Amino acid sequence: MKRLFRGNLTPRRVLVALVLVTTALGGTIVYAQAARTTTTYRTAQVAYGTITQSLGMAGNLQPISQANLNFASSGTVQSVSTQVGQSVAAGVTLATLDPTLLSAQVLQAQAALASATAKLAQDKAGATSQTLAAAQNSVAAAQVNVNNAQTSLTDTKAINAQSVAVAQSAATAAQAAVDADESTSPPSPSLAADQAALAAANNALAAAKAKNPDILLNSGHLAEAIAINKAAKDLQLNAKLFAYSVGPSTPDFVNALGKDSYYVMDGSQWTPQVKYKPTFYLSVADYTAAYKSTFNTQEDPDYHVAESTAACLALQKAIENAGTVTNTDKVRDALAGLDVMTFFGEIKFDNRGVNVTKPMVVEQIQTDGKHHTVFPSDVADKQVQYPTPPWSQR
Repeated sequence: MKRLFRGNLTPRRVLVALVLVTTALGGTIVYAQAARTTTTYRTAQVAYGTITQSLGMAGNLQPISQANLNFASSGTVQSVSTQVGQSVAAGVTLATLDPTLLSAQVLQAQAALASATAKLAQDKAGATSQTLAAAQNSVAAAQVNVNNAQTSLTDTKAINAQSVAVAQSAATAAQAAVDADESTSPPSPSLAADQAALAAANNALAAAKAKNPDILLNSGHLAEAIAINKAAKDLQLNAKLFAYSVGPSTPDFVNALGKDSYYVMDGSQWTPQVKYKPTFYLSVADYTAAYKSTFNTQEDPDYHVAESTAACLALQKAIENAGTVTNTDKVRDALAGLDVMTFFGEIKFDNRGVNVTKPMVVEQIQTDGKHHTVFPSDVADKQVQYPTPPWSQR
């Protein structure tokens, strides 16, 4: 076999054989290198250090535990002593409230305590001439109420209306006495007696309600008128006409009662609907417009504003007629003899110093929430809304 191989070996065949062997060996080496797994090592010197590892994730944070705090008092937070996430121990102050309102309540409670203490001392001291007089007045007032109630059994509707007015006036007077007592410091010793009189007057109003009156009349001011109207609603006293002397003429009456003020009537010294022709100062329309412009309001001036302006006009005219400011006697005499027509009406005094020449008007708060003149007819801007519907139908 060696002889056959050698005998057939030519230079060309040798070259071909070398190429084939080289190619085979190269492919084997390349295959071997490709199949081998390359491992890279990184070395470092051993030392102590911090290993940091970051994890990225998304989600909603939920507290492990939480507690809803309830506080003994409400108010405005003044300061916060802790931070979000801070751990606190029992008894640590978390926040403080503004003590202004609470301090006022403490003072009010102390005043009530002082009043009760004074009343206790008065009771221990025994009756005085003042307390006896107050008690006698209360008994007399109660007796009047009893007599009125007995008389009401046979009264006509007109008498019923009159008794309602009397009872309401008593309630108003009693309330005014209580308010005056409470406004003093310390409270007046007659406070308890006046409170009892007020309760008796309110009882009289409740008794009057049982008569089913057609008219409820009151002579008082703003606070009394508001209180009476509220009491009438609470008692469901459904009169056909509610009329008060002063209170309803002011915007505050409507603001305080809202729709409950509707249908109420009152007498007024002046309204923007009067038709006087002044010879001094502005006309009625110009005065009303000047008032709204000056005070930037859409509300008409009430008669208190108008009569205050008229008083200043009367003094101005008297000074002009007297021709002096410093001689007060002349100014006084000129004022007493004054006779001038203004937007407020005629200003002319009788020998008592009373202006009896200027008539009054009747106005009503109607269902548009505004005051309207309803009498006399020559200055009325609306017809009267009558009768007043029951409280349950308003």
